[in-house]
Amino acid sequence: MNTKFVTSALFVCVAVLFAVSVGWAFKMQENTDQDEPLETLVGEFRSTLTDLHKHLEQKHEQGLLPYPEFINAQNKLLEDELLVTSDKTERVELLRKRLQNSKSLELSVTAQVQVAEASSTDLLTAKAKRLQAQIELKREDP
Repeated sequence: MNTKFVTSALFVCVAVLFAVSVGWAFKMQENTDQDEPLETLVGEFRSTLTDLHKHLEQKHEQGLLPYPEFINAQNKLLEDELLVTSDKTERVELLRKRLQNSKSLELSVTAQVQVAEASSTDLLTAKAKRLQAQIELKREDP
């Protein structure tokens, strides 16, 4: 037999086995995900958000994550937390934190604009995010 043919056939067999095993692994993961209760998934989600927040804080403290990016990331984590929180008191607290972050970001970007380190677009974006946070807080806690 031709060596190229044997090598090609072996490669095809390995590729097919890999594809089948990956498909099987995904199927097993889907079955596992469907079996988990909602409370377990929410708990794991919150735990992951907490770990991510700690990671972002470390990156910011090390100077690897600029302040605006850090605040935007924090706000994204708060938004994610809001998705799984139904308790009104907890939701109001999360929205207050997001508003506080947004105000801080707007002040920071204002200072950056004054020294030409940020654009007017950056400032308008920060302002819009702050206003959105205020509106959402007012809707949740009039």
